[in-house]
This record gives sequence, structure tokens and C-alpha cells, in this order.
Amino acid sequence: MMELCPSGPLYLELGNGIQSVLERLSQKSTSRATSSIDSVVLRGRYCRFIDTHVSPDEIRDVLRMASCLPNLRRLCLLRLRVPVTAITPCLPQILSLESLELRSICLSGSPTELQALATALVAHPTLTKISLADCRPPGSCDRLDALVKALGDMPALREVELDMMELSRWLLKNESVDSFRHFLEHARSLTRLSLSYMRLPHEYVQTLAQALVNDTCSIRQLFLDRCDSLSRESAWAMAQMLRYNTSLQQLHLVVKDYEDAIPMAQALQENNTQSQLTKLLLRTYQHPRIVRPAVYQAFSSMLQHNCRIQTLEMYQGHPMRPWRDLQDPQLLLYLKLNRAGRAQVMANDKKEQQPNNEEWAKIIIAARDDVDCSFYFLSQNPSVCQATN
Repeated sequence: MMELCPSGPLYLELGNGIQSVLERLSQKSTSRATSSIDSVVLRGRYCRFIDTHVSPDEIRDVLRMASCLPNLRRLCLLRLRVPVTAITPCLPQILSLESLELRSICLSGSPTELQALATALVAHPTLTKISLADCRPPGSCDRLDALVKALGDMPALREVELDMMELSRWLLKNESVDSFRHFLEHARSLTRLSLSYMRLPHEYVQTLAQALVNDTCSIRQLFLDRCDSLSRESAWAMAQMLRYNTSLQQLHLVVKDYEDAIPMAQALQENNTQSQLTKLLLRTYQHPRIVRPAVYQAFSSMLQHNCRIQTLEMYQGHPMRPWRDLQDPQLLLYLKLNRAGRAQVMANDKKEQQPNNEEWAKIIIAARDDVDCSFYFLSQNPSVCQATN
């Protein structure tokens, strides 16, 4: 199947024959439709397995033709066995490329060839997103350290997806987490990092937490979702990070038990003035059961002081059939208040300034459809009614 959408991606499935793919690419490269193609998805014929029947030369030919598209911004390779030497020469030619996605790819090549690809990634001026989701070398003894290190040296990189990668398996054991640490410490422009659907050893979680504590990276969105549950030690490391971090805005975590998240709530309560976190999602794979009162109490106490968190979600059970568990009325009230703009008026109190009645009035008027929110704001500053009169 190969379809061309006027303003959408060009999907190329190699199972239909390499000659037909090349002919269509050749036709599109000489037509007016070329300028409208900004995304190319090259995929194997199978839905769940890597297609190993396509020869390296065929993949090189297709990528060479795709690199001639003048406005190509996204290149996605999916479920294929791809030689490194097929990708490296194309990168310098696609100067408009912003997103490179290698999803479920068996990336074959020698250490020297992998280093050449890493060098090409670092030299590319416009790449802002890299996805290595389920990207792996062909042999159990091969490693991807060069690629992980290169991510930290890419000048414009903002989004990285390493889902299903098993970092501890594809990095050299004698280098431990050095490649991962180098990536975090040098990726100054990185804002979004996803490490989901995999087992993340404690040493990697600790390295990540230390980087976020020391502000060596300014990640705003961090996803450790639908992966193996964090150990209690790893959950504690994340809690210590939340106590000092000033950049995170969205965080997804999997814990063994909600009680392991209580230190996180306490940390966010202490860091209520500097933390920028607005969304927190917690997941546990335990069978649905009643959440213990200590968990609700910890998060309610945190939200009483933390005015920034607007979304708090808790899920239990199987990841494909989750049970949403957030029933505490006081906790839900604080979340509504934060979404209504509680931080705007409470910040004045923390600065030891008199609340601005005009700001109070705007917040109350905006929340007039919610009786609970309106009553709360009026109870915090009854004098606003006299001022408006």
C-alpha cells in the first residue's frame, strides 16, 4: 500500500515491491505535489514483526529518493532491518528535516558506522525530535552508546523518545550509565523525554533524578509510563528530585504502590513556591483496591499548599484496562481551585503583599458557575464584596 495525501504523509510499504515504490517516488519528485510532502513513513509489511526480507540496497534507494523531497520535515522508518549506511548519507541532504523516527528498527552496522551516524546527527542543524523507540542492534553483543551520547550534543534537539529500548541492555556494561548521563548533562534544549514501556534500572532513575535536581537539564515533560514499576528506592529518588526541581511541568510515573508516592506528595508540598509541575499521573499495576486514607491525606495536604498542580490522575490494574481511582472530595476541590486560577491570588499572600481586590474579583467572576470555587474564594477574602460595591 502506498498513498499520497495532498497535505499529509507519504506512506511507503516495501512489501508491494521496491520497483513500484521507486517509480512513485520518482514521479512525485518531479511533480508539483513534491512541495506538499513534508512527511515520509517507510514501513515493513508486517504489523508486529520486523521485515527482514528487504535488501539493504533497496532501502538505500528509497531513502535516497526520499531525501530529494525539498520540504521533508519528518522521516519515519518502521518495522525494518535498516543498515546504518543507508541513513547516514541522507541526513546532510535533508536540511529541512525536523523529526527522525526509528521505530521497531533493527539497526545494523559496525561501531565505526554507528559513530558516523552519530556524527551526522550532531552536525544536523534542524533536527528537534529523535525517536529510537524499540530500536536495537542486530546482535546481543552490539551496543548503541554512540547514538545515546550524540543526543546530548545535538544543537536543536527538544524531544527524545527512548521507549522500549532497554537502555541497560544496549549500552556497554563497563561504561555503566555514562552515555545516559552525558546525554542528560549536555542536552540543554531538551524539553520532552519519554522512557516508557520498558524496565528502567535504579541507576538510570537516580542519574535522571540527579540531572533534574542540579538543573543540568530543563526537561518539562517526563514520561516513565506503562513500564515496570519503580522500586521503592527509585521512587524515593524521584521524590527527592521533586523537592528541588524547578522545570518539570508534566510527570508520568509507575509505582508499585501508591504509598510509595507519599514522599513525592510531601516533596511537592515543600517545593510549592518553586515547582512548575501542573500535571502528575501515577499508575500502579496492582489489582484495583481501595486507596488507603494516608495516600489521600498526603496529596490533599500537598494541594492545600501547592496551587500549581491542576491535574492529578491515579490508575490501578492492567495498563490496557485501567481503573481510575481518585474519589477524595477535598482533593478534587483543590484541583478545581487550581484550575480556576488559585495561584494568581495566593501568590500575593506569599509575597506578603495585600491581595489585589480587582484580581480577586476577576477570579470569582470567572468561577461563578462553580459554587464550591466561588464560595472558597469569597471565604478567603470577604472584603472583596465591599470593595466592589
